[in-house]
Amino acid sequence: RSTNYRCIGAFAGDDSNKKLVGICGVWTGTKLWCGKFIEADNVVVDSNHRSLGIGEKMMAFLHELGKQEGCDLAVLDTYVTYARAQKFYFGLGYDIRGFHFVREFERR
Repeated sequence: RSTNYRCIGAFAGDDSNKKLVGICGVWTGTKLWCGKFIEADNVVVDSNHRSLGIGEKMMAFLHELGKQEGCDLAVLDTYVTYARAQKFYFGLGYDIRGFHFVREFERR
């Protein structure tokens, strides 16, 4: 269980009528291969608000937070079938370093 899991939210509208239009989970950790990192989890922007720079602003906030917290890099996972998301992350300077393997456990 992560004790430092947080969420970044993006809102549209004025003070009397704000609407959540983007959300992203975020936490920091340390791994042998990279040192201290910040990780984006489930970056989601409402379909009616995509291509308006909201995702870029959320990721810029995440990157700045990572720098402030002494992280060496930012990491994230995306499904291999999400070509649009991959294009977005490539545009932000991310590159593919490997594969994320998953093994599910049988439930008792």
